[in-house]
Amino acid sequence: MNILKYISLFLLLISNSILGNNPEEINLFRPSIRIGFDASGLVKRLWQPETMQLEFSADAEIKPNWFIAAEAGYLDIDIIRNNFDYNANGLFLRLGADYNVLTKKPSESNDVVLISMRYGYSGLSHSASRVNIIDPYWGDYTTAIDSEIVNSHWLELGFSLKTELFKGLFLGWAIRGRYLIYRSQDPLLEPYNIPGFGNLRKNNTGFSLHYGLFYRIPL
Repeated sequence: MNILKYISLFLLLISNSILGNNPEEINLFRPSIRIGFDASGLVKRLWQPETMQLEFSADAEIKPNWFIAAEAGYLDIDIIRNNFDYNANGLFLRLGADYNVLTKKPSESNDVVLISMRYGYSGLSHSASRVNIIDPYWGDYTTAIDSEIVNSHWLELGFSLKTELFKGLFLGWAIRGRYLIYRSQDPLLEPYNIPGFGNLRKNNTGFSLHYGLFYRIPL
């Protein structure tokens, strides 16, 4: 439950920031939207070729050093083994806020070091089109498990960095911890992977590393 303690600290940071802003930061504030593509899903496919995940993001600076953010993506899994075939696909969405801990100066670039909090949701449809049950006494048997929908909700807290390579173009990475709040149950089949969350541990936690490209559009 440590992630819940960190979320409380994040909310305290929000309240302190709302009480006042540095006048210099206000003068430097330029509203913007940043869109991005997360390449970590494509890289992960190199050692997990049965899994494909695409993810896109957008954030907007609504006040000095404060961003609202949204991330959305798609997961597709196709596993073929000797004794079963497993198929799954689903969508996910994360919403939240980022706080930039770097102090802006006129002579510096638009690099940001962010503390992030997210709420995540995903819907997964999965099935096993072939399950071979091997029994030397009764004989082998082949069956299938019909498609079921699994919904999940979770919280995230993380740290990220985005550095400006060229004007408006950023390279970034992020590390995040996750805590699953709720997951609907499938009595016959456990999800291989939760879209946007990843593999689930016994203590309902997860961990992820992200990296991608982003483009900032001043408003």
